[in-house]
Amino acid sequence: RRLSVDIPAQVPALYIGYNTPGINTAENPNDIYALRMLAGVLDGGYSARIETEMVRNQRITTSAGAGYGGFSLGDTLFYLSGVPAEGHTIAQLETAFEEQIDRLQTELAEPEELERVKAQIISGLVYQQDSISSQANQIGRMESIGRSWKEADEMLDKLSAVTPEQIQAVARKYLIDANKTVAILNPQPL
Repeated sequence: RRLSVDIPAQVPALYIGYNTPGINTAENPNDIYALRMLAGVLDGGYSARIETEMVRNQRITTSAGAGYGGFSLGDTLFYLSGVPAEGHTIAQLETAFEEQIDRLQTELAEPEELERVKAQIISGLVYQQDSISSQANQIGRMESIGRSWKEADEMLDKLSAVTPEQIQAVARKYLIDANKTVAILNPQPL
C-alpha cells in the first residue's frame, strides 16, 4: 500500500511500515528478539548501517531511523523513516532503504556488528533497571499486554542468543512487499 499526505510542512518525509507480529501474535517468539536486533543493526547508533551508509557515506538523508516494538498486544510495525538530504528525492531515499533491506535478506550481519548491537541494546535494558520508575513501567507494560512481568527477566538472554541467521530469516519473512505500507509527506506552503 502507498499513500501520500499533503500538509503544511517544510521538508518531505518518508515512512515505511512493515506489519510484523508482536509477542502475543508471533508463531515463533524468538522472531521478536531477532526483529529487535535487526532494527539495531540498521539504527543502533553512530556505527549502525543507516548512520554510516545512508547519512555519512551516501549523504542521501539528513536523518533516518528504524525501529521495532515487539512487546505489544497484537501485531505491530517494523518501521523505517527518513528525510531526504538536499538534492535527493523521496524515491532515492526509498531505494536506499530497499537496498538495506535487500542486504539484510541476502547477507548475514557481521559477527562484530551484531556483538556491538547486542551490547548496546542489552546495556540499555540493564541501565533501565537502575530506576524504580523504569522497573515499574516495564512491569506495567508487560502486564498490560497480558504477559507476565517475569518474562522481562528473560529478555537479556533471548537477545544475547540471536544469531545472524535469525536476523536474515526474519528479514526474509517479514520485510516483504505484502507486509509493506509506504507513506510520503509532501510539504505544502505554510
